[in-house]
Amino acid sequence: LQNISLASIEAWIEETNNIEPSSKYPILEPFGYNATVRRVSGRRFLDGLMFGLFVQGASQESSTIRLHAGVKQIAGLNHLQQVLLTLGLDIDNNNDDDDDDDDM
Repeated sequence: LQNISLASIEAWIEETNNIEPSSKYPILEPFGYNATVRRVSGRRFLDGLMFGLFVQGASQESSTIRLHAGVKQIAGLNHLQQVLLTLGLDIDNNNDDDDDDDDM
């Protein structure tokens, strides 16, 4: 029997500048979740993680998932997407360079 618990998870965009104090814009309000996992059949390491498990979960006390999608939140997520895509392109380009070296 295994217990999995997320006490609280949340996300926000923080806007800062040198003149005014920083502002926080919520994206995901705090929520929690508990789950109990019990193996009902199969072998733990040989049959895989998703085979023979019974998972029973529930949100914590009056916990709801609430998303905010205002102008600031969307702009912040778009910026994060651009950063992640740029990092992904850099990683792909480095892998392509490594593949070229193998051809020699």
